[in-house]
Amino acid sequence: MTNGVAITYTSHDLDVSKVLQVTEFEIDLVNLEPNQVALQALANPINPSDLLQIKGVYTTPKTQQLSGKDVHIGGNEGLFKILKIGKDISGFNENDWVITKLSNFGTWRSHAIVTFGNEEAPVPIIKVKDSLRKDSKLTIAEAGTIGVNPPTAYQLLQNYVKFSPTGEDWVIQNAGASQVSKFVLQLAKHWKINVISVIRGGKPNQKAKEEELYALGATKVITEEQSQSEEYKTKIIPGWLKETGGKLKLALNSVGGASTNALIDHLSTDGYLVSYGQMTTDPIQYTSALQLYKNLTTKAYWLTRNTYEDPESKTRTIDSLVELYESGDLQPVSYSQVEYKLGDSSSDYLKRFLNAIENSSSDKNVVIYKD
Repeated sequence: MTNGVAITYTSHDLDVSKVLQVTEFEIDLVNLEPNQVALQALANPINPSDLLQIKGVYTTPKTQQLSGKDVHIGGNEGLFKILKIGKDISGFNENDWVITKLSNFGTWRSHAIVTFGNEEAPVPIIKVKDSLRKDSKLTIAEAGTIGVNPPTAYQLLQNYVKFSPTGEDWVIQNAGASQVSKFVLQLAKHWKINVISVIRGGKPNQKAKEEELYALGATKVITEEQSQSEEYKTKIIPGWLKETGGKLKLALNSVGGASTNALIDHLSTDGYLVSYGQMTTDPIQYTSALQLYKNLTTKAYWLTRNTYEDPESKTRTIDSLVELYESGDLQPVSYSQVEYKLGDSSSDYLKRFLNAIENSSSDKNVVIYKD
């Protein structure tokens, strides 16, 4: 038997530290079913959606059984390596690096068993690094967070608008310093798309933040106050579009309210507003004249829903992202690592996650597993 630990909960609370606990369990590698694969964790990111789920204000978590108990297992993103493969499984090898295809798997655990052939996802994992490929350059720093933010950015740029391949067209995004936005910048730079990133002004580190975003590929970085001003709506941003001869085709929203209303004002005729998150509950409002004369389209995007509707879409996206990482055209966004040594106490495991969760309010945190 192989001993494992998982971060679990059975109730919800806005203070997640009150409900999170650690559950010990065992997996039987000797008697693995023919259609199963045993996994060992390499990295577990802490994402805002994970915490919202534990708080009870996001999607309903799946109930699973560990050590005879019905529990919810935290986490929707994780990198694993394959420990053992059932005899009916093909296309994977021991020591391959994989991620789970669908969310709600419960990734915050040291070990797991996945079963192939279920209706939702016949192949429930995606290979990101082939253990037989000695020339693979993918690192844990890259692969550890490849499952949520990079594919979100990739599909936001690929799924809605056709951009000129010669660099005339534009995207504008609020929450311009977020993890997703930073991947949008890198991908847009690779595809020759101009990006205006809108950030909150008046912060002590604003200059450093702007420099970081320009280095990642931003064409322009402006503040919310500037974005919402008439000068930027009627003169400055139209002037930038005139310089390139392109259109502002896509606005990416994860804020809501006045911030989003300004994005709509900036869109060119036939533009798309795509919302993939909400930092506020303020309504998105624009006039019927804008809708009528600009022929605007508004869409909602959610990686989870896209993947459930077309599971292979995530596989294709991840494959493309791995190629971009290995070619050097994509770099991981910086994050803080919290290390856990496999085999250490279960109380230490919980402590590591609680520390990572506490620090995640100011910085991306990832729990890294060490042998």
